[in-house]
Amino acid sequence: MPHLHMKAVDVVVDLLDAAEYVDKLSEQELRELLLEAATVLAELLKRNVPASLDELDAGEDAEAPALARG
Repeated sequence: MPHLHMKAVDVVVDLLDAAEYVDKLSEQELRELLLEAATVLAELLKRNVPASLDELDAGEDAEAPALARG
């Protein structure tokens, strides 16, 4: 798990850098970054699967105000 966490941190930093310099990145670099981000996010989601849809719905309701503040 720590390895995946560090990979996710690296991807977030890469995404923030890419957002800053998006006009300087090639289409291939953007594609690779998006695929890497999707892969890491999928791995994180696999590790955090809710036991039921009720838990998923409850989690979304609890997180909505925090996301709105962000």
